[in-house]
Amino acid sequence: VRMKGGFTYPFTAVVRDDPDNAVEWSVDGVPGGNAQTGTIDEKGSYAAPPVAKETKVTIAAASRKDPTVHAQTQVTILPVPAKVANLRASVVAGKVELSWDPVPGKFSGYTIWRRLPATGGQVGTIFEMVGSIGPETASYTYPNGKIRYYDEATPLAGTEFMVKAYAMKKDPAAPGNGATDKTTGPFALKAAWINVTKPSSDRIYGFGPDSGIVKIP
Repeated sequence: VRMKGGFTYPFTAVVRDDPDNAVEWSVDGVPGGNAQTGTIDEKGSYAAPPVAKETKVTIAAASRKDPTVHAQTQVTILPVPAKVANLRASVVAGKVELSWDPVPGKFSGYTIWRRLPATGGQVGTIFEMVGSIGPETASYTYPNGKIRYYDEATPLAGTEFMVKAYAMKKDPAAPGNGATDKTTGPFALKAAWINVTKPSSDRIYGFGPDSGIVKIP
């Protein structure tokens, strides 16, 4: 199993000949786990801790009726930014002022998400990204005019906002020019070319957990 730090994953254990299916879960040999390796509850829901690099832990389940009956699996926890905490919102001059506690550690920036309320008997929209900023600022004003596919005239009341931190990594650089030269045999071939590919670029490889939702009254 590969999962992101700060997220949860459900595990299931089935014990034959035990109608209660009672098991004791552990993480790296610690019943229930701990803050360093992650925790797992009686239902098998594992909460991975935030990590700075890929980290492996072992999840095990042992029968309470017969502890010699057990099974285990390895989990790889992937590093992603921490959860955005204490998201706050206020309306100033018809715009939403969002702010939150800065996320610790190294990451690339924040994305801002919006969900419209249910109106006229219709269900609300899904969350859609309406902006992004760098890691140095822990606030955002909506709308800011940079992304224009949404309707800025939409009433703000009932609109929900969410913020995520994200991390990026470099794609490998595109290969350079190349050439081939075949001058032996009955046919001679000499060719050169220029690779026309997208340049080296960044790509998102991990969003942190949702910040939680703040709703405009």
